[in-house]
Amino acid sequence: MWSTMAINSAAHDAAFSQVAWTLARLIAVLLFILLVQILFLRALLAARRRRLTAFRAVWEPLLARAADEFPARLPRLARRDVSAFLLIWNFLQESLRDQARDRLKRVGWRLGLERRVEQLIRKAGVRDRLIALTAAGHLGDARHWEQLSRIAAEEETVLSLAAAKALVRIDAKRAAGPMISLMSRRADWPAASMAAILVEAGPDAFSEPLADATAQADPERAPRLIRLLDLAHAETAAPVIRQFLEHSDDTETVTACLRVVQDPELLDLVRDRLRDERWQVRLHAAQALGRMGTREDEWHLRRALADPQWWVRYRAAQALAQLPSMDVDRLRRVTYDIEDRYGRDILRQVIAERELAC
Repeated sequence: MWSTMAINSAAHDAAFSQVAWTLARLIAVLLFILLVQILFLRALLAARRRRLTAFRAVWEPLLARAADEFPARLPRLARRDVSAFLLIWNFLQESLRDQARDRLKRVGWRLGLERRVEQLIRKAGVRDRLIALTAAGHLGDARHWEQLSRIAAEEETVLSLAAAKALVRIDAKRAAGPMISLMSRRADWPAASMAAILVEAGPDAFSEPLADATAQADPERAPRLIRLLDLAHAETAAPVIRQFLEHSDDTETVTACLRVVQDPELLDLVRDRLRDERWQVRLHAAQALGRMGTREDEWHLRRALADPQWWVRYRAAQALAQLPSMDVDRLRRVTYDIEDRYGRDILRQVIAERELAC
């Protein structure tokens, strides 16, 4: 019996050793294959870097010279080098102005970039599509209009914003209306990105479409557009801001108006909002008076120093310090006239902050 058990144990050990040896050899083979792949990828990356370095050595000085004088001859641009070329070309387009940009644009037309850009937009990955969308704007080719409009309306945030900027660069006036419509609908577009697009378009192109769209917007979308009115012509924005300050009771809409109001003719409406029952509205009304108020507003802001909300008192004190009629010595004298102790405390704090900033 014991001999049988010993034989079975030896057989089991031999089988286990065979499996372990087989697994060890398999792991060694897999490690060898992995090592070969790593070496291959490193060699491929090194080759790409060498090619990119050689490519830049040819095209960077050529394009830099082309900004000053259009070259008589241009090297052939291989299909696999289009993205690398566009990176250089886009950078120079962003860096230069006027005639230099026009000469670079002529270089792009000579190389047939409009066709290559269209191919990249349709088929490439996100990185190459972004490069191509930027180039489409610099080329100013209106034949891309429908394609860019679809991307701006339907695709994800980064690509849609790049397409929107390209449309503005191609034709700012034509793009203004559709872009403002998208700005009201696309909650994924950051305010800073929308502002950058409008700045590039220029107030002459977008002021009237923005004012019209804002005036007709519902309470959900109006604040988003009102915040952009700060970039429009003041005379175009003022009637829309007046309309909302007079008739709207939506907190977000009213505070958005108070953030951008600049017209002195609207001061009475701003002063009225300093007595609003909502502390958020009173806060922004105080800030607006600090930005555009007159000596007459000293009295209104003194009253706001007794507001039950700390933030309203703080903004009122800051606004009081910003009035053209105010300096530190006058602010100190004002503290003696304030009966509310919380108002005196907050005004002293603002005086201390102002002295530290000097």
